[in-house]
Amino acid sequence: MGGNPGAGVGDAAGGGDLTDRETLRKLLHLAAGLPAFTLGFLSWPAALALTVGLLLFNLLVWPHLGGRSVWRQRERRRGAAPGVMAYPAVLVVAVLLFRQQLELVAATWALLAFGDGAAALVGGRLPLARLPWNGAKSWGGSIGCWLVGWAASAAALLWTAPARLDPWTVLSAACLGSLVAAAVESLPGTLDDNWMAPLLGAGVIAFLLSTPAPTTALTVRLLTWLGVSALLAALTVRRGGLSGDGAIAAAIVGAALGAGLGWPGWALLTLFFVSGVVASRTAEPAEGGGGRRGDQVLANGGVGALTALLWVATGLPGFRLACLAAVTEAAVDTVSGEIGQRLGAPARLVTTRREVPPGTGGAVSWAGSGIGLGVAILFVAVARLWGLISWGEAVVVAVAAVLGAGLDSWLGATLERSGRLDNQGVNLVSTASAALIAGCWRIL
Repeated sequence: MGGNPGAGVGDAAGGGDLTDRETLRKLLHLAAGLPAFTLGFLSWPAALALTVGLLLFNLLVWPHLGGRSVWRQRERRRGAAPGVMAYPAVLVVAVLLFRQQLELVAATWALLAFGDGAAALVGGRLPLARLPWNGAKSWGGSIGCWLVGWAASAAALLWTAPARLDPWTVLSAACLGSLVAAAVESLPGTLDDNWMAPLLGAGVIAFLLSTPAPTTALTVRLLTWLGVSALLAALTVRRGGLSGDGAIAAAIVGAALGAGLGWPGWALLTLFFVSGVVASRTAEPAEGGGGRRGDQVLANGGVGALTALLWVATGLPGFRLACLAAVTEAAVDTVSGEIGQRLGAPARLVTTRREVPPGTGGAVSWAGSGIGLGVAILFVAVARLWGLISWGEAVVVAVAAVLGAGLDSWLGATLERSGRLDNQGVNLVSTASAALIAGCWRIL
């Protein structure tokens, strides 16, 4: 899941014409998944030490042992390989999320290593046909990602916790989890799929394994919400509010919110999408495309989707607040940015206070900030009226969302302007930060 959509058809995209360098890169990607099967013998602090050690190795040692030889051209020009760092970083996050169930860390690792490796290797040699929503990837690569990820994640689960898991339950959960990971991996955009593809796939597995009973009821629940979300996404595509890849992402995010928080959570997400589309129609869209929202859907909604699934899987209230904070932050950032740009109010960079044209990344205005605060209040009030949170929790979620939106502006003025982070990365970090603030408050 280290695909690089801007690097060409054969560059890890699973679209055909795989180069020798890319083949070597993916074989190393696969080999790095073998330590996943040691997690059955480790405590969670030991697993954390292992993944942090891998992160430090990739950062400090691997480049000096010939690691740069498998970097892609764009990575050589930038002097850094974000995917190489994202690989172990997502495992560190997985250990922290699933520290009480390391078999889920093993499943995340298997989806990351083996599913993605298969997407490139199978797609490079058996592309079948291009995906209609992403011409850089193929049906062969996506099917390979699904089937190999399914087998690898099921094997990792059963190897790591054989006494606690029923084989048939594991197979069904791994099937759906790998399918979601493959769907996310297939999406275009600049957001490194080392992050959301394995984590959302593992989130689905965690959701389906959250009860010792057979997963039939939870599977039906998830698929029902997927159908409802897909229908709404398709209608939005027809009305010009979503692109094809955006519809796939929206269906996945909507299914997770509905399965995790029920109809109030799904309705809140729908409110976000509707408000975003309406706001983009009132202004010249910042992302282009005539208001059709596509690759931003996962960056804005992925954290909310994951935390909604983890709320059911763990029962920890912190994940519920984290989910609501992530969705609210995304709404605050989207609506305030679009409407603030439309109003044309004086905007200033958050770092230098220099006046810049409205819509400039990292710029804020009093009008946009006021609208953002109003959106935060609206969303938490609706969440409270629908019984998702108490009034005290509503204040926490609103504060977390506003702080996350403030971080979004700062990152836009610093890392995005310098080219070290793109807009999707900024959105992902900002929603994750809002989720972390709200979730940690509930834990404390």
